[in-house]
Amino acid sequence: MTHLGLFISARGHSSAPLRRGIEQCGFRLVGVEGLGAAIDSLGQWGFDAVLLDSHGLGSASANGVRLLRARSAAPIVVLDEDGGEEFQLQCLAAGATDVIEHGASPRLVGWKLRQLVRAVAAPPRVERQELRIGRLRLDPARATARFDTVALELSASEFDTLLVLVARAGQPVARGELAGPASSPQAVTGRSIDTRIYRIRRHFAAAGATELDLATVHGRGYRLSLATVAEAGGWSPGPRLRLAGPGRRDGLSAPRTWNP
Repeated sequence: MTHLGLFISARGHSSAPLRRGIEQCGFRLVGVEGLGAAIDSLGQWGFDAVLLDSHGLGSASANGVRLLRARSAAPIVVLDEDGGEEFQLQCLAAGATDVIEHGASPRLVGWKLRQLVRAVAAPPRVERQELRIGRLRLDPARATARFDTVALELSASEFDTLLVLVARAGQPVARGELAGPASSPQAVTGRSIDTRIYRIRRHFAAAGATELDLATVHGRGYRLSLATVAEAGGWSPGPRLRLAGPGRRDGLSAPRTWNP
């Protein structure tokens, strides 16, 4: 029996040996490069297993696992780039089924995936886990977003885009990782997401979410982060008390305004 697997990796052609080894263990793999494309694929196809290569994700891998777990009950295996125990514990706590250290043979990875798929007699219950940044809360299971008490009325594509940005908060996310929906599991293509970003910014403005900074990173994509106190609240320093000197009638200097 051939199993359908989702392989998420940004390594490109260098991951070909690993992919061939896994396919020899009874899998047909659908390869995507980013979390955005992975979400689109999970929404359309029933995968028996998910393999996440942590290369390039770093500390965001645990959030990536959490995002995938909210969309799939299939076994999720993480390929550990760094081999650190703390990283592995974070991924397992986020919902990973197993973590395999970097350097494992393709055959071993394939057989582990095969055994995990066989062991799943009944799909486990998908737990609701929120993703958050500042006062913004996203519920992947219900596809809802709130800023404080204000619900953001996002379209499905806008929500998926925002979900990836929150999962990778503080890091630039390439347009290819925010790709649009695919017509087949083999054809996940990157589309322009400029319109979606524009609409998300309008939702933020309408909700008064001035603490959120959805910035364009020229040549790289977009980054969602928390704005500074000055940017979020329009802070400006008040008058400062100074010692009176010659020619001064008081010790109060003129108010200064802060210019970004």
